[in-house]
Amino acid sequence: MEWTNGEYVLSDDRRRLNLDAIMALLAATYWARTRPRATMEKALQHSVCFGLYHGGNMAGFARAVTDH
Repeated sequence: MEWTNGEYVLSDDRRRLNLDAIMALLAATYWARTRPRATMEKALQHSVCFGLYHGGNMAGFARAVTDH
């Protein structure tokens, strides 16, 4: 699904996720700056993920840990 608000798009399409951009966003936080890439790859596989896009670039990321 995709939701649009002005110039922003929120999407749950996993194919749109950019792991490099996600790692850059996390590196800017105190709580995940040292999180290994392999850990995030595994976490993404087992979560419901949302990407926030502005102008086609990833501007935000969220994931919900669920049992599907």
